[in-house]
Amino acid sequence: MSLTTYITPLLYRHQCVVVPGFGAFLTHNISAVFSPKTHTFYPPSKAISFNEQIKIGDGLLVSYVASCQGISYDQAMEFVAQSVGAWEAALAQGSSLDLAELGHISRSKSGKLQFESYKTTNYLRAAFGLSAVQSDPLAAKAAELTVVAQAVETPEKPVVSLRPWMQYAAVGMVAIATALGVYQNNTYRQNLAWAQKEAGIALEREIHEATFFYQNPTTLPALSLVAEATVAETAPTQMYSVVAGAFKMSDNAEKKLSQLRAQGYVDAAIIGQNRFGLHQVVFGAYPQENTARTLLERVKKLGAKDAWLLVQTP
Repeated sequence: MSLTTYITPLLYRHQCVVVPGFGAFLTHNISAVFSPKTHTFYPPSKAISFNEQIKIGDGLLVSYVASCQGISYDQAMEFVAQSVGAWEAALAQGSSLDLAELGHISRSKSGKLQFESYKTTNYLRAAFGLSAVQSDPLAAKAAELTVVAQAVETPEKPVVSLRPWMQYAAVGMVAIATALGVYQNNTYRQNLAWAQKEAGIALEREIHEATFFYQNPTTLPALSLVAEATVAETAPTQMYSVVAGAFKMSDNAEKKLSQLRAQGYVDAAIIGQNRFGLHQVVFGAYPQENTARTLLERVKKLGAKDAWLLVQTP
């Protein structure tokens, strides 16, 4: 199992995870923001950065590796040292490191390490489950109506007296639409605050102990899943995919796909790139939600704690 597998869970609980002899992964909180250009609300998050100057380990990573693998501290230290040696060798040959769920590391011409976060995972536990939401402001539509109203040609004498009333009506429509847009934004903020509170309670009760930490991680055993055939009156409008991982390099995605199929996941596939440009590998994709959720529960029980359900609408 790669060293990245042990670094990722620690970032949910700690601000700094030091890889002895290599550098430190740091996190910092980012407040919820609204982009006026894309009309999108982004929830609060926890971003990742890298500092190669911090190389003296504090024992956090090594102790966690020893606990997960059931080995001694010295053996865990040797495992970390070997992983770092492999990373350094790859960088010395001019290659780059593709650290799943973390980011992309390469060495510049001056010899310094450059880190680019994938930004696909929100490590802020209080915002668990929240995603970006794009709004459809009514004020913009009202502005279009104003332009249309002004462009209408009015007849000469029979209806000249109606022109001022059209202007007043257009102004009234703008005012109503603006009020509706303000109400919509206020409602979203209230829902966002409620969702953050609920997510925090759920994390303290369930995720705090079970979601990100588990003992003795092992390779997933072979699994064969028979999906129940269902007859629908209409064609499915959504696909439910159980995601195993997302990778920037297509070669790494192909390797992950080969591993899953070797373990018996005959429905495993690469479903393309997400909006961050990462290749998504899934255990399987189904039009029935209950089939996908059954698979998700089973792979989580078998050790794939990071698997999650992706809902796609055509």
